[in-house]
Amino acid sequence: MDMPVNQKAPMSGVLVTLNVVVALFMLFPLLYAVSVSLMTGSELFTMDMNLIPRASTLENYLRAWAQVPLLRFILNSFIVAGCITLGRSSPARWQPLPSRF
Repeated sequence: MDMPVNQKAPMSGVLVTLNVVVALFMLFPLLYAVSVSLMTGSELFTMDMNLIPRASTLENYLRAWAQVPLLRFILNSFIVAGCITLGRSSPARWQPLPSRF
């Protein structure tokens, strides 16, 4: 049985609102990490809970690129992910298990 049209609209609005709240809850750690990465060093070590940096800077990213081989780390991640994908989808896995008749 389908719900009447006039009852679908409020239910749809509630579901959309719930989806937005859950999405924001799940994205908050990522957004906070990006926000912290854009803060200056002096702003990081204060007791204030700053969610948005007062003075954004890309200095942290430039320093990370200079001190750590990030491209190599990214390449390693792609190699590992590719090997796992190939291993999980290999034709040997498609063979049925041996059975006795």
